[in-house]
Amino acid sequence: MKLYSVIGQQDGLISRKDSKLNIAIASSSKKDSIAMMTFTFITALFLPGAYISSLFSTTMFNWQTSASSSGSDGHLSSYFWVYWAVTLPLTLVTLGGWYVWYRYADKQWHETLNGTLSQGGKPVVVENQPKPWVIT
Repeated sequence: MKLYSVIGQQDGLISRKDSKLNIAIASSSKKDSIAMMTFTFITALFLPGAYISSLFSTTMFNWQTSASSSGSDGHLSSYFWVYWAVTLPLTLVTLGGWYVWYRYADKQWHETLNGTLSQGGKPVVVENQPKPWVIT
């Protein structure tokens, strides 16, 4: 009988160590997830502008100087406004799509997590954590 008690204590100790290790792994994964989310946001912010500028680069700037203004360093094309007219809406659409996708994925994750943690038919509610970009 005493042997079963010792085995049970050791099993409990191993289970606690496993739980602590799993918590550490989950914390590390969450930190990696936040880093990747930040990288994705920054990429989504700058990618449309970089794409549009490379698309328009051949005719956007006029660096040819005329014979009468030999000291001129060049000037901006009169169609430069087209760059902003295309880039700003495209950037907003890209960021909006990223945000909608993120909210959908976050909702799915919470639903899966709540279903996994349900005990005796009663789901365990996991509260939403504050998002790093939301000012409260």
